[in-house]
Amino acid sequence: MNFVASGLKPNIYALVGLLTLYLGGIGSVFAQEDYTWWNNKHNWDGTTHWQRYLIVSPNFFGPNALPVPEIHQGTLPSAASFTASINQHFGRGNSTTNPFFSFQTPLYSKKVGLEISMVPIEYFKMDTITRDERRVRDRDGKGWTAGDVHISTQIKLLDANDRRPDISLLIHLKTASGGGLGAARYTDTPGYHFAFSVGKTSNPVSKSLQSYRWYSIVGFMAYQTYRTDYRQNDALIYGVGNQIQTKSLNLQTELGGYFGYINNGDRPLLLRIKLEGKLGNWKKVFFQFQQGLHDFPYSSITIGRKIATPSPFKSN
Repeated sequence: MNFVASGLKPNIYALVGLLTLYLGGIGSVFAQEDYTWWNNKHNWDGTTHWQRYLIVSPNFFGPNALPVPEIHQGTLPSAASFTASINQHFGRGNSTTNPFFSFQTPLYSKKVGLEISMVPIEYFKMDTITRDERRVRDRDGKGWTAGDVHISTQIKLLDANDRRPDISLLIHLKTASGGGLGAARYTDTPGYHFAFSVGKTSNPVSKSLQSYRWYSIVGFMAYQTYRTDYRQNDALIYGVGNQIQTKSLNLQTELGGYFGYINNGDRPLLLRIKLEGKLGNWKKVFFQFQQGLHDFPYSSITIGRKIATPSPFKSN
């Protein structure tokens, strides 16, 4: 191919190739090992593929595999922003550390928004009890792996007024870019969900309290499994939250989860508390605590920062 004639440079293809290789799971390559121990431990029948022994649900996978969706507030981002955070997840016999990146922007219009997020890499470590409970084939139960890329579009349906709340529709895709299937870190399958979110703000109640906002979501989620009887798991998404805004701080408290059809640890419920404010010259620094209450055996701490960025899409 004539790169000059096409207007493309060869290094673009190299970068695309490297990115594709990475997202394809380069971080999840495990050394070859003898799986006799796994065959004996789980009474392998000699014919069934090992993937079918995995229990594909948030209770038996890593904390980033099948996360509870974010509880949106019925609004769209008014400007582009980039969020970077570091997450530490603690669980029964399981520890996970990972960075998280997200880019949000209006998409040519104030009525449509785009978000791309990812866990570029994670380090995990689990004890032998957890390893065997999850039927994983990674014998030492620790290592590094790449995470999933998530892409979502948010559409504003109605603006709030005195009589009604903000209403928006979210359409979300989970890619199959994550690795570590043999260690039950990511499912290596796509998934999607869509949800309606509503929210309403009350104007200042006092001098110190600028605003109070309640919000909720309801929707549908689907993701693939490796079972022969249930190729796909369907789930109902739900969640409620409130936000208290002062001059210097933003406090959000949320309760949400989803209710899976199979009932194999697929009904996670969790509590999120997020505090955002200013730290020195840094604006929009946040701290979040997340506690699994059911079918999500993790307590998570997140520290991050949200930064305003130029948008590649011109809004009307």
